[in-house]
Amino acid sequence: MGAISIWHWLIILLVILVPAAAALLVFAIKPNGPNRFGDVPAPVGFGEAVGVCFRKFADFNGRAARSEFWWFYLAAVLINIAAIILNRMVPFGLGLILPLVLLIPTWAAGARRLHDINRSGWWQLLGLTFWGGIMLFVLFVQPSQSNDQANVF
Repeated sequence: MGAISIWHWLIILLVILVPAAAALLVFAIKPNGPNRFGDVPAPVGFGEAVGVCFRKFADFNGRAARSEFWWFYLAAVLINIAAIILNRMVPFGLGLILPLVLLIPTWAAGARRLHDINRSGWWQLLGLTFWGGIMLFVLFVQPSQSNDQANVF
C-alpha cells in the first residue's frame, strides 16, 4: 500500500477537520445577551403557520416559533410533491412554478426561525453544503431563546 501521500492528507483535512471546525464555529460561539429580534413567538397550528408564512411572504424580520417553521416546511414539502406530480402529468413546466413561488417564503421563515434562537438569517448559507445542512438542521430544532436569556455558557 505504501505511505500516505499529500492527497490523502488533503482528503482527511476536507472530510474530517473542516466540518469539525465549522461545527465548532456554529455551536461553540453563541451570541451574548438577550434576543435582539423581538418577543418570543407563540406556538401555532398547521393552518395558521402556513397562513402566517404566506402573509409574511418576504418579511425577514421578527421571529418564528419552531411550530410555525416546521408546519410551513411540511406544507412546502407537500406542495413540492404535488408539483412533481403535476410536472409528470403536464409536460409544459407548470410544476416548476410552485417550487419557485415557495423559495422566498421558505428563506424568510428560515431567517425568522434563526432569529428565534438569536442568530442571523445569513446562517442559512450553511445549507449550501452537506455538512452545513446538517448543522443548519440542528440550529432549526433548537428551542426558542427568551428575551432575558443570556447565552454566555
